[in-house]
This record gives sequence, structure tokens and C-alpha cells, in this order.
Amino acid sequence: PEATMFTAIRRALIDTESVADGSINLTLYGVTTIPLHCEQGTDGPPIFGEVILDENGNYLDEPEIVYELNSISLPEVLTIGTSAFYGCKNITKLYAPQVQTIGNWAFPYSKIKDLELPEVRTLGKVAFGVCNDLVSVKLPKATSLDQQAFDFCPNLTRVELLAEENITLGKSV
Repeated sequence: PEATMFTAIRRALIDTESVADGSINLTLYGVTTIPLHCEQGTDGPPIFGEVILDENGNYLDEPEIVYELNSISLPEVLTIGTSAFYGCKNITKLYAPQVQTIGNWAFPYSKIKDLELPEVRTLGKVAFGVCNDLVSVKLPKATSLDQQAFDFCPNLTRVELLAEENITLGKSV
């Protein structure tokens, strides 16, 4: 099943002691969703990101983050779940030409500089927050953005929203 595949990928990336942080370029083919959790149900950690609390709000002992990722290519992915790449601070490039939905806290703290997501329609809370290197964003089809999607991005100077439909800025609670 898909959960087993993601668990294996995560484990392989984390267990690479001789691989430098920020040196892996990952491409995933045949995947349409990067789910919230890599284990079945809701008891697993985010796919590649930091784990701090479990579903009951209990602290986990050893959060593991995939620091080895430099770039991510997701040519067939339509949805990226909440916290999927949370804390993966060495990611500099994201290629996801078909992604339509990006969940809350999906890529905060990354080093992405330029972001172009031609099919994104929905962007969640702090999806790209605290991305200090982020300068430019192009979302030609986005119609629903959380008002905090790009919180704490001090160098963000250009955002292009070109949707022909009305654009909704959702208020975070």
C-alpha cells in the first residue's frame, strides 16, 4: 500500500548517515497524493517533516526531519497534505506542475526562492510560511488562499495571482 511506500522512502532518507544534508533530489512518479501521515490511519508522522505531537496531543520523544532533501519533483501529484514537508529546511526547489491543493504547514522553513505552481487552486495556512529565501510566487489559478499562507516571508516581493475566478483569502482561526 501507499503508506508502506512512504514509510520506506522516509526511512531510507533518514538512515543515510553518509549523505550530506540538502544533497538529495527526490522525484516521485506514480503518486497523486502526499498524505498527511505516512503510517496507516492518523497515528503516523508527517511524510517527510518534523513530528512533535501525536494525534492526541502527546509529545513524541524523537522527532525526525528529512534534512537531506534539496529538491522535490512531484510530476503527477495533485494534493500535498498538511505538514508533509514541515521543517525540511534544506529544500530549495519544488516542481509540482499538477498540484491543485497544498495543505496547512506543508513547506514552512524551506529555502525555496522562486515558487511557480501553475495548477494550484487552494493553499493552506502557513503553507510556505517562514520561508526566508522566498522572493517570488506565481499561482495563476489559485482561488482560495489562507491569509497566512506566506506569513513571515521577509523577502517575498512578488506574488502573481491571475485566476479568472474570484480569489478568496481565508481567515485563519
